[in-house]
Amino acid sequence: MQWEPGQKIGKDFTVERLLGSGGMGEVYLVTRETPWRKLEFAAKTLSIRRKSLLNQKVFLKELQTWLDLPEYPYISECCFYRTIDDRLVIFSEYIEGGTLKEWSRSGRIQTVDQILEIIKRLNNHE
Repeated sequence: MQWEPGQKIGKDFTVERLLGSGGMGEVYLVTRETPWRKLEFAAKTLSIRRKSLLNQKVFLKELQTWLDLPEYPYISECCFYRTIDDRLVIFSEYIEGGTLKEWSRSGRIQTVDQILEIIKRLNNHE
C-alpha cells in the first residue's frame, strides 16, 4: 500500500508526493507543520510487498549505517526514524535538486570528466 498525497501519516506528517521507489521501498516528500514553519523531510519506508524478515534486517542495517555516518556535505542527514502503521520510516533532510541518476538522465551530467569532478569534490571533503 503506497501513501497518497494529502494523506496524514502518524499524527504529525502529511504526504506531499512520492519522490521515488526502488527494490526495497519508496521515498516520499512529507511535511510537518509547526507554529513557526513548515518542515520538509524525505521519508523512506520499506515496501509492504518487500516486508520479509531478511529485507527488514537489510533496511535496519541501512538505517544503522546512515546514523553512524559523520556529517558530510554531499550526504543528506538522517534526522530520525519512527514506526508508523507497523512500518519503519526513516526521515532525512529533504534537499531539492534531484538525484545523480536524474541529473545523468536529464543531461546535467554528460561527461566522464563531470563525474570525475563530483568524485574529486567528494574526496576533498573527507
